[in-house]
Amino acid sequence: MLCSLTLVEWAHVATIALSILSLATLCFLVWYTRETQKLRKIAQEQTDMMALPIPILKMPTREHADEYLFALQNLGKGPAFNLCLSDIIGEGIRITFRPPLVLPDDRSIAPCDWSCFINEKETDPDTDILSAAIDAGHIKDEFELTLRYENLRRKQYQIIHKVRWDTYCGFVPSTVRIQPLGVAESMSPGTSTQ
Repeated sequence: MLCSLTLVEWAHVATIALSILSLATLCFLVWYTRETQKLRKIAQEQTDMMALPIPILKMPTREHADEYLFALQNLGKGPAFNLCLSDIIGEGIRITFRPPLVLPDDRSIAPCDWSCFINEKETDPDTDILSAAIDAGHIKDEFELTLRYENLRRKQYQIIHKVRWDTYCGFVPSTVRIQPLGVAESMSPGTSTQ
C-alpha cells in the first residue's frame, strides 16, 4: 500500500509529518521556556536571600545610654536603603525616629535620631521623659516598632520589633519578625500602638 503511493502523495505525507513534528517542537520549546523562567526566578530569590539586609534595633549599653535611645545594626549581607521606623504614640506623647537613609552591611552601629513631642510641642529628646511617660502609663511598657526598608533591588521589607521597657535596663527587644512587603504597601512609616 505504501509502495503504491505516488510522488505527490508522498509529498503530502511528508508535509503532514513535518507539521506534526514542528508542532511537537513548538510545544516542547514553550514548556522549556516556562521551566527556565521558573528556575531563573528561584535562582534570583536565592541570590536576594543571600544578600538580604537585616537591620535590627540595637539598645544602648550603659556607657552610651545618654547618646542614643535606639541604634540600628545591619546583620545581613546587603545594604538597607530608605529606612523608616514607626513612631511610639501614647497619651499626649509621641516619639518620632529619623533612621539613616542607608545602612551599610558592615555591622557598624548607626544611632537613630529621635524627637519627643508632648501635647504636639517638641521637647528635648530625653530618656527620663520617656521613662516617666511609660511609668505613668501614658505609653504601654510593651509595644511594637516597625522598621521598613528596601534592598538593592528595591524590594521592600519590614521588620517588626516587639520591645518592652525595663526600669533597670531601658528598652529590651523581645521578638523580631521579618516580612517582605507587597507592591501595594507603602514605605511610609506606620504608627506603633501606645
